[in-house]
Amino acid sequence: MPTSRLADRHSRNVSRRLVPSLVSDRPEGPLFRGGARARWIDLSPTVQRRKPRLSREDWIAAALDAIAQGGLGAVAVEPLAARLGVTKGSFYAHFSSRDEWIDAALQSWEHSHGQAELDRFAAIDDPTERLHAMLLAAVTFSQSGALSVHLGLLGELADERVAVVLARVNASRIRLLTRTYSQLGSRDSVPQTALGSPTRPTSAYSRWHAKPPNGS
Repeated sequence: MPTSRLADRHSRNVSRRLVPSLVSDRPEGPLFRGGARARWIDLSPTVQRRKPRLSREDWIAAALDAIAQGGLGAVAVEPLAARLGVTKGSFYAHFSSRDEWIDAALQSWEHSHGQAELDRFAAIDDPTERLHAMLLAAVTFSQSGALSVHLGLLGELADERVAVVLARVNASRIRLLTRTYSQLGSRDSVPQTALGSPTRPTSAYSRWHAKPPNGS
Protein backbone atom coordinates (compact mmCIF):
# COMPACT_ATOMS: atom_id res chain seq x y z
CA MET A 1 0.00 0.00 0.00
CA PRO A 2 1.43 3.45 -0.91
CA THR A 3 2.85 5.45 1.97
CA SER A 4 0.37 8.30 1.43
CA ARG A 5 -2.62 5.96 1.81
CA LEU A 6 -1.19 4.46 4.97
CA ALA A 7 -0.69 7.93 6.44
CA ASP A 8 -4.22 8.84 5.46
CA ARG A 9 -5.66 5.80 7.19
CA HIS A 10 -3.56 6.44 10.30
CA SER A 11 -4.78 10.02 10.46
CA ARG A 12 -8.44 8.97 10.31
CA ASN A 13 -7.96 6.34 12.98
CA VAL A 14 -6.21 8.76 15.33
CA SER A 15 -8.98 11.34 14.95
CA ARG A 16 -11.54 8.70 15.95
CA ARG A 17 -9.35 7.39 18.77
CA LEU A 18 -9.17 3.91 17.26
CA VAL A 19 -6.67 1.33 18.48
CA PRO A 20 -5.72 -2.00 16.86
CA SER A 21 -6.80 -5.22 18.51
CA LEU A 22 -5.76 -8.74 17.51
CA VAL A 23 -8.55 -11.26 17.15
CA SER A 24 -8.65 -14.74 15.66
CA ASP A 25 -12.36 -15.24 14.88
CA ARG A 26 -11.62 -15.64 11.18
CA PRO A 27 -8.31 -17.50 10.83
CA GLU A 28 -9.06 -18.15 7.20
CA GLY A 29 -9.13 -14.45 6.43
CA PRO A 30 -6.27 -11.96 6.16
CA LEU A 31 -3.62 -12.95 8.67
CA PHE A 32 -1.61 -10.67 10.87
CA ARG A 33 1.04 -11.65 13.42
CA GLY A 34 0.74 -15.38 13.59
CA GLY A 35 -2.84 -16.02 12.58
CA ALA A 36 -4.64 -13.11 14.23
CA ARG A 37 -6.62 -10.64 12.17
CA ALA A 38 -6.27 -6.91 12.84
CA ARG A 39 -9.44 -5.13 13.94
CA TRP A 40 -9.86 -1.52 14.95
CA ILE A 41 -11.76 -0.77 18.16
CA ASP A 42 -13.40 2.63 18.62
CA LEU A 43 -12.53 4.09 22.02
CA SER A 44 -14.17 7.44 21.37
CA PRO A 45 -16.40 8.63 24.25
CA THR A 46 -20.02 7.56 23.83
CA VAL A 47 -22.11 10.47 22.63
CA GLN A 48 -25.03 10.74 25.02
CA ARG A 49 -28.32 12.08 23.85
CA ARG A 50 -28.92 15.46 25.40
CA LYS A 51 -32.08 15.99 27.40
CA PRO A 52 -34.40 18.63 25.98
CA ARG A 53 -34.01 22.15 27.33
CA LEU A 54 -37.45 23.38 28.30
CA SER A 55 -38.47 27.02 28.27
CA ARG A 56 -40.70 28.80 30.77
CA GLU A 57 -43.52 28.54 28.21
CA ASP A 58 -43.04 24.77 27.98
CA TRP A 59 -43.54 24.43 31.72
CA ILE A 60 -46.61 26.68 31.62
CA ALA A 61 -48.10 24.58 28.82
CA ALA A 62 -47.42 21.44 30.87
CA ALA A 63 -49.21 22.98 33.86
CA LEU A 64 -52.27 23.84 31.74
CA ASP A 65 -52.37 20.32 30.33
CA ALA A 66 -52.25 18.97 33.88
CA ILE A 67 -55.08 21.27 34.98
CA ALA A 68 -57.22 20.08 32.08
CA GLN A 69 -56.61 16.48 33.15
CA GLY A 70 -56.87 16.71 36.92
CA GLY A 71 -57.21 20.25 38.23
CA LEU A 72 -54.63 22.07 40.31
CA GLY A 73 -53.76 18.88 42.18
CA ALA A 74 -52.22 17.50 39.00
CA VAL A 75 -49.77 20.38 38.79
CA ALA A 76 -46.76 18.78 40.48
CA VAL A 77 -43.11 19.29 39.64
CA GLU A 78 -41.67 15.78 39.93
CA PRO A 79 -44.34 13.86 37.96
CA LEU A 80 -44.39 16.43 35.16
CA ALA A 81 -40.59 16.59 35.03
CA ALA A 82 -40.52 12.81 34.60
CA ARG A 83 -43.18 13.01 31.90
CA LEU A 84 -41.22 15.72 30.10
CA GLY A 85 -37.96 13.78 30.38
CA VAL A 86 -36.09 16.39 32.43
CA THR A 87 -34.93 16.90 36.00
CA LYS A 88 -36.42 19.25 38.58
CA GLY A 89 -33.51 21.57 37.88
CA SER A 90 -35.19 22.49 34.60
CA PHE A 91 -38.24 23.68 36.52
CA TYR A 92 -36.28 25.71 39.07
CA ALA A 93 -34.42 27.45 36.27
CA HIS A 94 -37.71 29.24 35.53
CA PHE A 95 -39.77 29.20 38.74
CA SER A 96 -38.92 29.50 42.39
CA SER A 97 -42.01 27.64 43.61
CA ARG A 98 -45.10 25.71 42.56
CA ASP A 99 -47.29 28.70 43.47
CA GLU A 100 -45.35 30.93 41.10
CA TRP A 101 -45.77 28.30 38.40
CA ILE A 102 -49.54 28.10 38.91
CA ASP A 103 -49.84 31.89 38.92
CA ALA A 104 -47.98 32.06 35.61
CA ALA A 105 -50.20 29.34 34.11
CA LEU A 106 -53.37 31.14 35.18
CA GLN A 107 -52.08 34.43 33.81
CA SER A 108 -51.23 32.79 30.50
CA TRP A 109 -54.64 31.14 30.26
CA GLU A 110 -56.47 34.36 31.11
CA HIS A 111 -54.53 36.24 28.45
CA SER A 112 -55.19 33.69 25.72
CA HIS A 113 -58.81 33.06 26.65
CA GLY A 114 -59.81 36.51 27.87
CA GLN A 115 -59.73 39.70 25.86
CA ALA A 116 -56.88 38.61 23.58
CA GLU A 117 -58.82 35.56 22.38
CA LEU A 118 -62.13 37.43 22.19
CA ASP A 119 -60.54 40.06 19.97
CA ARG A 120 -60.51 37.47 17.20
CA PHE A 121 -64.28 37.25 17.33
CA ALA A 122 -64.82 40.96 17.99
CA ALA A 123 -62.93 41.70 14.78
CA ILE A 124 -65.82 40.12 12.82
CA ASP A 125 -67.94 43.15 11.89
CA ASP A 126 -71.15 41.36 11.06
CA PRO A 127 -72.85 40.32 14.35
CA THR A 128 -74.59 37.38 12.70
CA GLU A 129 -71.29 35.99 11.45
CA ARG A 130 -69.66 36.75 14.80
CA LEU A 131 -72.28 34.85 16.80
CA HIS A 132 -72.10 31.94 14.40
CA ALA A 133 -68.29 31.81 14.72
CA MET A 134 -68.38 31.90 18.52
CA LEU A 135 -71.02 29.19 18.91
CA LEU A 136 -69.57 27.04 16.17
CA ALA A 137 -66.19 27.09 17.89
CA ALA A 138 -67.83 26.01 21.14
CA VAL A 139 -69.92 23.23 19.61
CA THR A 140 -67.04 21.92 17.50
CA PHE A 141 -64.82 21.60 20.54
CA SER A 142 -67.48 20.07 22.77
CA GLN A 143 -68.09 17.38 20.17
CA SER A 144 -64.38 16.61 19.91
CA GLY A 145 -64.20 15.18 23.43
CA ALA A 146 -60.92 17.01 24.12
CA LEU A 147 -60.04 18.10 27.64
CA SER A 148 -60.67 21.69 28.68
CA VAL A 149 -58.61 23.86 31.01
CA HIS A 150 -61.75 25.87 31.71
CA LEU A 151 -63.60 22.82 33.00
CA GLY A 152 -60.56 21.82 35.03
CA LEU A 153 -60.56 25.24 36.67
CA LEU A 154 -64.29 25.11 37.44
CA GLY A 155 -63.54 22.42 39.98
CA GLU A 156 -61.05 24.69 41.73
CA LEU A 157 -63.25 27.67 42.55
CA ALA A 158 -62.33 27.36 46.21
CA ASP A 159 -58.91 28.69 45.21
CA GLU A 160 -59.21 32.48 45.20
CA ARG A 161 -56.72 32.86 42.35
CA VAL A 162 -58.80 30.59 40.11
CA ALA A 163 -62.08 32.24 41.08
CA VAL A 164 -60.78 35.70 40.20
CA VAL A 165 -59.37 34.62 36.84
CA LEU A 166 -62.53 32.74 35.84
CA ALA A 167 -64.73 35.68 36.85
CA ARG A 168 -62.78 38.03 34.59
CA VAL A 169 -62.77 35.66 31.62
CA ASN A 170 -66.47 34.85 31.99
CA ALA A 171 -67.35 38.54 32.25
CA SER A 172 -65.42 39.31 29.05
CA ARG A 173 -67.23 36.58 27.15
CA ILE A 174 -70.66 37.62 28.37
CA ARG A 175 -69.94 41.25 27.43
CA LEU A 176 -69.08 40.22 23.88
CA LEU A 177 -72.16 38.01 23.57
CA THR A 178 -74.39 40.75 24.99
CA ARG A 179 -72.97 43.29 22.55
CA THR A 180 -73.47 40.86 19.70
CA TYR A 181 -77.12 40.23 20.57
CA SER A 182 -77.70 43.95 21.01
CA GLN A 183 -76.36 44.55 17.51
CA LEU A 184 -78.62 41.80 16.18
CA GLY A 185 -81.64 43.57 17.59
CA SER A 186 -84.85 41.57 17.88
CA ARG A 187 -84.98 37.82 18.50
CA ASP A 188 -86.25 37.32 14.94
CA SER A 189 -82.94 38.57 13.55
CA VAL A 190 -80.90 35.91 15.31
CA PRO A 191 -79.70 33.44 12.64
CA GLN A 192 -81.11 29.95 12.35
CA THR A 193 -78.11 27.75 11.77
CA ALA A 194 -76.92 24.22 12.25
CA LEU A 195 -76.26 25.26 15.84
CA GLY A 196 -79.96 25.00 16.57
CA SER A 197 -82.63 27.52 17.50
CA PRO A 198 -81.79 31.12 18.40
CA THR A 199 -80.46 31.70 21.90
CA ARG A 200 -79.99 34.69 24.17
CA PRO A 201 -76.63 35.67 25.75
CA THR A 202 -76.99 33.62 28.93
CA SER A 203 -78.02 30.38 27.24
CA ALA A 204 -75.47 30.91 24.47
CA TYR A 205 -72.80 31.34 27.07
CA SER A 206 -73.76 28.06 28.73
CA ARG A 207 -72.36 26.37 25.62
CA TRP A 208 -69.30 28.56 25.53
CA HIS A 209 -68.78 28.21 29.27
CA ALA A 210 -67.81 24.58 28.83
CA LYS A 211 -65.60 25.30 25.88
CA PRO A 212 -63.16 28.18 25.59
CA PRO A 213 -62.92 29.70 22.08
CA ASN A 214 -59.74 27.96 20.99
CA GLY A 215 -60.38 24.62 22.59
CA SER A 216 -58.79 24.58 26.00
